[in-house]
Parts: sequence; structure tokens; C-alpha cells
Amino acid sequence: MAREFTKKELSKQQKARAQRVDHTYYAKPHPWRSRMKALSIALPLVALAGLGAFALIPSGAEIYMPGPVSTKHGIFAQRCEECHEAVKDANGKMTFGQVTDAKCTACHDGPVHHENQVYPTHKTLATVNGKEKSIDGPGCFTCHTEHATNVRLTEIADRHCTQCHVDLKVSDGKPLEFASGVKHFNEGHPEFKAKKQGFTDTAALRFGHETHMGATSNVKKPDGSKLSCVDCHRPDKQRAYMSPINYETNCRSCHDIAIPEIANIGAVKLPHDAPDLVSAKLKVAFSDYLLKNGGKLPAQKKPNPKYVPPKPGRPKGKEPEFLEEPDSRSPNDWLKENIDLSLKPLFFPEKGKETSSCAYCHTAKGKDEATGLPILEKTKIPPVWFGHAHFNHESHRVVECISCHTETLTSKSTADVLLPGIDNCKTCHNPAGARSGCNECHYFHDKAGPKVEGMLSIEELSKGVSKKAAPATPAAPAAPGAAATPAPDAAPAAAPAAPAPAEAPKEAPKDAPKDAPKDPPKDAK
Repeated sequence: MAREFTKKELSKQQKARAQRVDHTYYAKPHPWRSRMKALSIALPLVALAGLGAFALIPSGAEIYMPGPVSTKHGIFAQRCEECHEAVKDANGKMTFGQVTDAKCTACHDGPVHHENQVYPTHKTLATVNGKEKSIDGPGCFTCHTEHATNVRLTEIADRHCTQCHVDLKVSDGKPLEFASGVKHFNEGHPEFKAKKQGFTDTAALRFGHETHMGATSNVKKPDGSKLSCVDCHRPDKQRAYMSPINYETNCRSCHDIAIPEIANIGAVKLPHDAPDLVSAKLKVAFSDYLLKNGGKLPAQKKPNPKYVPPKPGRPKGKEPEFLEEPDSRSPNDWLKENIDLSLKPLFFPEKGKETSSCAYCHTAKGKDEATGLPILEKTKIPPVWFGHAHFNHESHRVVECISCHTETLTSKSTADVLLPGIDNCKTCHNPAGARSGCNECHYFHDKAGPKVEGMLSIEELSKGVSKKAAPATPAAPAAPGAAATPAPDAAPAAAPAAPAPAEAPKEAPKDAPKDAPKDPPKDAK
């Protein structure tokens, strides 16, 4: 069995070992420690030098950005002066300040939201010519926040809309046209106007979807299959809305307007137009026949009293079914009688024969005293139903039509509004599903007026708007007797000469031009 060491013996052994160790080793030079010390000093210096060099090159401005610029502004992402106002700091050095509306409107048209818009609780601190100024309402940068997203600046938060629409007021005291108390699409948003009780389709046209494609429909396509939505409803060029229903494209193949063999002149294909134009087409057809035949009338066909229909499997008899006799009428009488005979089944059909007449689909509102022809109501089919919102069928192409237009297959009347209601939309557009922000359906700026063409040349866009003189840019009022400061969209390095005081604009920059459209946003086709 091994002997145990006493404490005294262990202490002597430890002291003996300690005497063999050099306690000053760390203070003596060594290649490895020297290299580590040199690296600990050199690497931070190299990093600082690299950051400094990066900050001086054109692309180095990104290190000062809280986030990337939006995709659409990527062409001038390194030119901060294109958006930021150039101002002097407390030490007199030039620096970049806030973004003013003048900087935005140098490239973009920003018409007002509504002529009665008021912002009673909202003030924006804007920098105009180096001076901070409080203006009514939000500025461009208030809603369109750069350096916060790399996708779209138009995707703004709902709070910018609900700041007014949660308690909407108007300045002229007129009743509100738009709903108030809207906090979110899923909270406070009213039913769509077109789907409210009592609202009907006012298109003056007799049509039923059930007749054409319902469960009991007998309408068939040439291949024997039933009609579907896409057989008639085709998207427009932008694939946002459906192209208007057109008779020539959608209806003529089944409901043709043609006068069959009349007076031996052949079939006449008639236009789908006003009654007077249809009548004129017939007059031209009959008149052309007379001109080509030198005024000679075609022979009249009359039933042959001696004609006997052949029995099945037997040859035809010698007697023809009709006999041709010379027409004894004058050309004018022949012309008038045949035109009247052709127009009668179209505009004044006999009872039970309306299916081949205009009255089968159209409604007459009286007769024209001069021509005696009916005056048909205009169809007035709305090209766009949601007048204050926009919609895109292309974004919803994965969903079958009947999932949204649920009442289509049972609709018997044109008066039925077959649009989806708000509850149908909420099944997908909700906080846990698809996006449901205000800007998904609503535009802010009213662009229903004339379309604004491009404002910049390619050179200006690539080299910078701030590089050109901008004498017409609105500026803050100049002090009496002092020259006006340079326009806000001119950089300090390339600032144009200061204009004379008399040429200085009288008003500070506004959010929108004075001649902006006054109507609420419309969805033009």
C-alpha cells in the first residue's frame, strides 16, 4: 500500500518546481508575441483607413444611410443632393438637410388628394431654402419614407390614411360623400357602394347569366360544351379590368343581325348600331342593286299552286316551288316597300317573334317623329364599378371567377350586381392573410385629370436634376431688399446665379399644383 505524503513534504516539492520556472518570461522579447502586438495595432488602423477611403468614393455614401433607397430611386442612390436640401450647419459648413416637396415634384407630379382636404391636427416641419417652416398637412416624405424599404415607396402605412378618415370632416359643411370612422379594412370599412341594398345595375339591356351559363342553360359552344366566364370576359391590355362587352366580339356569333334573301338581292349583313344607321345600310344595299342592274327590278317570287312536295325517297317533281313574275312596281315603290318590310321584324316584331329583333335585348323609349324608327336606350354598361378604388384581375388570376362572383350562375336579370361584397374580400384580405392596407385598393393622389408626360430627359435623370438650373422652382418669400436664395433643387457646387428679388415667387412650395383635378380618384380604363 502506497505511503501518503505529509503536507510538509508536498510543500517542499512545489517550491522546488516553482524555482525552475522563469517568472519574467512575458517581459522578454519573443517572435510570436511581437507579431500579435503588431497585428493588434495594424488591423484597426487598416480598418479605419478603409472606411475613410470608402466614404470618399461616390458609392461610399451608403455607410451614412439608415437603409437602402427604394428600387425606383436606385439610379441616383449615391447622389444624396437629388433628394436632400443642401443647408449650412452651425459652423457654416454645407451639409444635407431634410427632403422638401420641391425636391420630389422636380421629377414627380403630385396632385392633391381632394379639393376639400384639411389636416386640422397635422403639421409638417419642412426645410425650405435652409429654413425650417411649419406647413399644413403632410409633406411627400411624411408618407413616402425612403431608406425604410427596398420595394415600393407607395406601400405606406394605414396610419397616414386613418389620421383623417377615422374622423373625416370637410371644410365646406356639405354632407360627407365618403365613410368616416374607418380604422382598417377589417374594422370600420363600409360595404362597397355597388353592393349596398337597393343599388342595381342600370344598364338598359335585357340579359341573364343563368340563361347563358346556368345549370339549366341550353346554350352550347360549337364543341358542345357550356359557356364559361372567359368566353365573353377578356382582360384589357393592362390585364387589370375586363374589356367592355362588345356585340361583334361576344354576341354576333349567336345573335346575328342579317336580313335573309330579300327581293332576290341576297342576304344583307346589318351593323349593330342606331336604328337610323341600320335603316341607312338597308337603303344603300337596295339602291346599289338598282344601280348595278340599270334600274331593272328583280323578278318576284310567288308560290307555285301546282307544286307538290316530293315524298321521302322519291325524286322532285317537274313543277318548281316558286314562280318568277316581272315586278310591276316603280323603282321608288319597290325601294320603299322592301326597306319597310326589312325593318319591321327588327324594330316592330310580331308577338312571339321578338327573339330575332332588337327588342329582344334593347329597350325603346319612344319613336323618332322624323323617321318613325324607335329610339333605343343606351346600354350604359359601367366599364369600372369601383369609382374610388382600383382592382387588378391579374393579381387574382389564380382564383376561379365563380369564387368571387358567387351569384352569377343564378342571375336572371341585368339589374343584379354580380360583384363580390366586402365579406367575400375579407376571406383572403385580413391581418392573417393577404395584404389589406388602404393603398391596396385606394390611390391618394388624384390623377383622374390629364396624364402628365415625362418631365426629365435621360441625361438629366442619369446626371442629376440638381445639375440643371431651376429658375421656376418655388421658393420661400425673400426678405425685402434682399436677393432671393437659390432654388432648393440646386446643389451648392452648381448653384445658378440668384434671381432678382422681383422674380422671386410669392408663395412657399405647395404639395400640389393649383390646376390639379378636383374630382376624387377614378379608375380610368
